[in-house]
Amino acid sequence: MQVMLVESHGLNNMADITTDQDVSRISNILAAQWRKPLTPEMYEYILKFRANYLEIEQDNPNLMWLYTVLLLNKERYYGGQIIAAMKKRLLEAEVLTPVAWRYLANGTANDFRIIIDYKEYGIPTDSNWQFLIYWLQFMSGMKRQKPIPEPIQRLFINDSMIFMIENEEIHFRGAWVKLDTMRHIIQEAENRFLAGSLDQFVENELIDVLTWLGGFDPVLDPNQTKKGWEYLFKSAAKWKVDLEEKEVYQKLSWHSALPKIMIQGRAVEPVVDAWALRRIALSQRHCADSFIDDCLNGTARIFVIRNLDGDVCATLRLTSMDKVWIVSEVKGFANSEPSSTIIKLGVKISQFYTKYAQFEDSVHRRLL
Repeated sequence: MQVMLVESHGLNNMADITTDQDVSRISNILAAQWRKPLTPEMYEYILKFRANYLEIEQDNPNLMWLYTVLLLNKERYYGGQIIAAMKKRLLEAEVLTPVAWRYLANGTANDFRIIIDYKEYGIPTDSNWQFLIYWLQFMSGMKRQKPIPEPIQRLFINDSMIFMIENEEIHFRGAWVKLDTMRHIIQEAENRFLAGSLDQFVENELIDVLTWLGGFDPVLDPNQTKKGWEYLFKSAAKWKVDLEEKEVYQKLSWHSALPKIMIQGRAVEPVVDAWALRRIALSQRHCADSFIDDCLNGTARIFVIRNLDGDVCATLRLTSMDKVWIVSEVKGFANSEPSSTIIKLGVKISQFYTKYAQFEDSVHRRLL
């Protein structure tokens, strides 16, 4: 079949945006859904595919953002009615069923902020069509009757979103979580959001539960699962207390050769256990918690860099290569690029860490 891309004629420059009422109206609708100024590329798409946008406006204007995502990702779609073509293109993904399309057709742009705003979190715009497939697969597996609120969607930013259909599990913040358990987590997050205590929930209780799930890998029977969030939290809290009294605690913590120090007016703090690493990953909206195993086996070390006010400037990951520690990455909030000063500081920290680690190693060898 031939790809059908309907072009409008007579609109050859950006001035047409303000002189053509249809194009101006479509631009306003899309900007409201996008919640930020449209890029020149998006304006060009409105000009080029005005007929398609007009058709969407008439049939289901809430899907205007979806069509724009499709265009930005250079996704192929086929002739016919444009909304039907988008549905067909989406359901070509083998992991999706018609249920997935209903989330889109009955929803709004705000139900999919995690897709629309993905570029702000360090992911290229042309990757969010694939992430949309992952998200719809997750929503379908969860059998959601309503969309996930925007603040809770942010918990999934820069996460792996690996979904194991056969096991009904999702890889969430470094832990494999059964979908039944995930439903309780999302429900409690929604409750805390409505109560105004979502941040406290994320920074404390959720960290403990995820570390319990990831570190202990409990097998919950149906009765335990039905008990919901309260059972999860109490079990995780008890496990943490018991764990701290046993040598097994060492399996979820690691040693840093470099202690907390001040360098160039900034505090450099080592992250030394799974709880702290998940906490910084969630609060900073990045994927540092995916490196827990690397930290445990001694091939990676992670540091938080703070300014004099205690605010996080960046997260630094070092990797060991032939007893020399090098910078693997240094990222700001949501994987943003930090300043050149912070990047240079990361190199300095790697040099310090190499020096301290090599000294520790030489002392250890002399004692043997």
